Amino acid sequence: MCRYKLVKEALRERKYFLDTAPHLSSWLPIMIPIQKWWQAPYFWAGTKFYDFLAGSEGIESSYFLTKTRALDAFPMLRKDNLFGALVYYGNQLSLIRFGQVNKAHG
Repeated sequence: MCRYKLVKEALRERKYFLDTAPHLSSWLPIMIPIQKWWQAPYFWAGTKFYDFLAGSEGIESSYFLTKTRALDAFPMLRKDNLFGALVYYGNQLSLIRFGQVNKAHG
């Protein structure tokens, strides 16, 4: 239950930074390569649960990429044993910019 609370808190913080400081924060698509067919439902369930937790926080939904689409999007991926990929969205915070803003106002 402790991890659940941490994930919810992190999602709220991400949403807060996206709303209040869009110049410091942006969406970051994160791709998980899938090499075995049985990994697809396992990771899909995990990313969909993350989507569920994010629910009202306005984070974009995760999605599955076929092998062909994954290679089109990320041509440097190793082709051997690639089944597909899952993409979910996190948040990227520019700590350099954040530090500059704090320094200017601190």
